[in-house]
Amino acid sequence: MATVDTGDEVIIMEPFFECFEHNVRTAGGIPRFVPLKPKENADGTQTNDWVLDYDHLESLFNTKTKAIIVNTPHNPLGKVFTYEELSQIARLCKKWNVVCISDEVYQFLVYGSKKHVSMASLPDMWERTITVCTAGKIFAATGWKLGWAYGPSHLIANLQLIHFSSVRAGNTFLQAVDP
Repeated sequence: MATVDTGDEVIIMEPFFECFEHNVRTAGGIPRFVPLKPKENADGTQTNDWVLDYDHLESLFNTKTKAIIVNTPHNPLGKVFTYEELSQIARLCKKWNVVCISDEVYQFLVYGSKKHVSMASLPDMWERTITVCTAGKIFAATGWKLGWAYGPSHLIANLQLIHFSSVRAGNTFLQAVDP
């Protein structure tokens, strides 16, 4: 609601957390889908079996594209996007001036040699990334609906307006931060 206007397109990787499509449509946006697929000759049972077709992804970007939702580590596949993979997505975000909504709620559930890389940490991505996190995953209390978003003040200011207009009571807050 804070980033997407009626008619804006938002790219969503499939499979996806169930609320992504609903939230885009509620804001009047148009979801555009790009599937993660198993590599050739892979059975899809390993998290690194799953890949994104970057040509297909690039074909979805256009002047109506407002945002892309990146979920890493990915739910439900467990795929942890590498720095190189995120760099390809970042290149398209910069080329088309697109906001990245980076769902990083599973950032502390990375195992083995995998390493979580935050999209906002890539060159020139801080100013175009909203990062979403949750205490429910960090503290293994999935019933907790306590989360936060961080990013540059020009993007978080819109979140603050939406948040404060919907909260009637309680000790909730959003604060804009800049590095």
